[in-house]
Amino acid sequence: MVVINTCAVTDRAVAKSRHLIAETARRFPNAEIVAAGCLAQLAPEMLAKMERVKYVVGTSARFDTEWWRQQDDGTLITVDDPSESPVMTSVGTSMRNRPRLKIQDGCDQFCTYCIIPSLRGKPRSVPENKVIEVAGRLIERGAAEIVLTGVRIGSYGSDLTDGSCLADLLQRLTELPGDARFRLGSLEPWEVNGRIVDLVVNHPRVCRHLHVPMQHTHPAVLERMGRPVLGDAIHLLRDAVSSEPELALGTDIIIGFPGETEDEFASLLETVSSLPLAYIHQFTFSVRPGVPAAEFPGKLSDPLMKFRSDRFYRVNQEKRRQFAEKMIGGSFVAIPDRIVPGKEWVQGVTDNYLRLKLPVAKLSSDSPVRVTVAPHPIVGLVGTPC
Repeated sequence: MVVINTCAVTDRAVAKSRHLIAETARRFPNAEIVAAGCLAQLAPEMLAKMERVKYVVGTSARFDTEWWRQQDDGTLITVDDPSESPVMTSVGTSMRNRPRLKIQDGCDQFCTYCIIPSLRGKPRSVPENKVIEVAGRLIERGAAEIVLTGVRIGSYGSDLTDGSCLADLLQRLTELPGDARFRLGSLEPWEVNGRIVDLVVNHPRVCRHLHVPMQHTHPAVLERMGRPVLGDAIHLLRDAVSSEPELALGTDIIIGFPGETEDEFASLLETVSSLPLAYIHQFTFSVRPGVPAAEFPGKLSDPLMKFRSDRFYRVNQEKRRQFAEKMIGGSFVAIPDRIVPGKEWVQGVTDNYLRLKLPVAKLSSDSPVRVTVAPHPIVGLVGTPC
């Protein structure tokens, strides 16, 4: 049995999920394939027709085992309404020392380009005490950093009756025994507030890293996207980096949203160039069937999309270069990836999301190590243990 957890956030993700299922069927002709996750939620009948697929399991049902108990000659489909299911406190443990802890699921923003609310349901939070309990166990097992994840973690607590919010949860996590640090996943701009910024900038156990997906900066484009204008968020983020220059501020930007004019794109370039960003995840607009933007007029041609994407990429690369160069000579605590025998270098990450190559010969383990950052002509930025 092979379980494939699919994605449906973009056309490319759908294509990669389908390709992986087909490739698995070819490589393992005697296997039963379980197609689970978001594409299974979105298009169960399509996946059920694929070769070797025995079970199609949606986003909530994948955390259950009842579907496995069913037996039938055909393909079995289990797709429930995700809004009716509690959030499972899933933990990504591929990295023992930097596990991810899911604290929230779902979204009710309904941006006009996004399929996620249909796949994940309304916002639902893991109770605060449960998060604390799981985080404590991860620390006992050796976690040096815990990454708090979810679809929209800034909405954490909005569905709970005890008044919990993300800032309260983060404060309680920092009171757990040990030295483990905590990193926030993506936060929508309108959900970043002064308390969160204060913890990120000033608390020694909170990573100096904010990922705030703006998607665009021009008010007219944001309105077509169904998103609030950035307004005070821009000033708050500028002030955060001004007070802590080593803070890593990242964002997501969509290039070529339907109707994006040359002036709107130029305004995006100008605003992004002026922001103290450490990196940008850039995407070209991807049509998702079933969302309002799929029917919007003013689709950009492929050549124009590529032209704008290439122009933006140059700004993106310059931002990354400027941030990296600013960190050279600095002293940081880096967490190495698992050390593999025979490898000369291993990647490490600092609290402000700087990715470094660490010399294995100077590491005694994959425990956190204080390093000095230096450039290397071949491998890029290097963190040399102090």
